[in-house]
Amino acid sequence: LRARDPANQLVELRIKTQATADGGTRSRNQPLAIVLKRGQTSDWQEAVAHCLETKLTLPPKVQATQLKMDMETYCFKEEKGYSDTIPGVLTTYRSHNIVIDIL
Repeated sequence: LRARDPANQLVELRIKTQATADGGTRSRNQPLAIVLKRGQTSDWQEAVAHCLETKLTLPPKVQATQLKMDMETYCFKEEKGYSDTIPGVLTTYRSHNIVIDIL
């Protein structure tokens, strides 16, 4: 998500930290994202709406009137590599990325 600050500069919402199961936190510095399970990837736009609703509690009506997807920024990429969370497991990472402007 991006918006303009009072100085008219573009700013991006990023996840700074994440709570861990043991009550601690870990640094992230990543854009807002959601992980989809196999078979859930057919409609990435629906996944975006679900992410905004579950992570930011933004109902669909608010999304429709206050946010705009910048379709020119959409990109899909696929990368293979070892899992960051499970040592030794080779994983395929597929990501759909898009900028969403706050109106």
